[in-house]
Amino acid sequence: DRLTQKLQSPLERKEGVGPREVKAGVRETLQRNAIFQRNGRDLEEGIKNIKNIRENMLPGLSCRAKSKKFNLQWVDALEAENMVDVAEMILRSALMREESRGLQEREDFPDPDPKWLRHIILKKVENRMAFSTEPVTFPYVKPEKEV
Repeated sequence: DRLTQKLQSPLERKEGVGPREVKAGVRETLQRNAIFQRNGRDLEEGIKNIKNIRENMLPGLSCRAKSKKFNLQWVDALEAENMVDVAEMILRSALMREESRGLQEREDFPDPDPKWLRHIILKKVENRMAFSTEPVTFPYVKPEKEV
């Protein structure tokens, strides 16, 4: 089936990009574009970098070790693909939230915005990420004052 083929593809490639290279690219992108003092320009640059990793590195993801038993490089390859997805989720969610709140600090939107007292919901819809929001509810403890 298609999932099995996708999971085994790094084992079947004779050469290509190692999982550590992919992971390093994701880490570097997040450190440069998604750590403290975010802004729209940097977040968009990070999304472009992750898109580049997805399109140019992941299709060539390869493991030198070919065994299916206790193959830590294969585990790294599977983790690398997930890291690319999660990095894109982080960057797109941070770009969508146009305010500063808690650890989400945006230089271009320095203040909290009461209309952003919302959860960002991500779903996979036909091989793409779909984003929506829903209000934060306070079933047990309500904030002392409105944000």
